[in-house]
Amino acid sequence: GHSVFILTARTNCVASSIAEFLAIHGVVASEVHCVGSSKGGDIAKAKRKVLLSIIENFDRVWFFDDDDRNIALASDLNCKAKKA
Repeated sequence: GHSVFILTARTNCVASSIAEFLAIHGVVASEVHCVGSSKGGDIAKAKRKVLLSIIENFDRVWFFDDDDRNIALASDLNCKAKKA
């Protein structure tokens, strides 16, 4: 009963594979946001920007990530950020 958004440091070329994998396990992703780039860049800031746009449209947002910096940047936003 919840919207699921995937926010990953991978590049756009894997978005459909991620959606297919989740669907096999009964999870339908509303969107798959890929912020990775072959040019590099600040992944944590890119994730934070996408997360802000999601927060603007939903009352409750939970953010799970395996990187301490991503959790730290998300912690000051209006969401629950947990290291997973």
